[in-house]
Amino acid sequence: RFHPIYDAIEADSYVNSYFEFGNLQASQTCDELRYGWRGIEYAGCQDTAASGQRCVAWDSQASLSAYVTADASLAGMRDCRNPDPGEYKTIWCLTERGRREM
Repeated sequence: RFHPIYDAIEADSYVNSYFEFGNLQASQTCDELRYGWRGIEYAGCQDTAASGQRCVAWDSQASLSAYVTADASLAGMRDCRNPDPGEYKTIWCLTERGRREM
């Protein structure tokens, strides 16, 4: 799995890159170099867990609503984040399987 601290050269290719979603192409600013302690500052575009499962939107599940309430920028987002560094040691997301995965 990619980690920005260990592979800064590859991360540079993700900054301000374009990602294709279905038939649409959207410009999304991604910063894979911004990570911080336990990933709390991560601002990249990773939307797939290490298992290969795609992440679901943060506001699509009631179990994640407290995170969206605390940080409105998570609404509609599928990217991995770590809004709870006290419990999780790195970025994570809720996958389509319904599990929190890193």
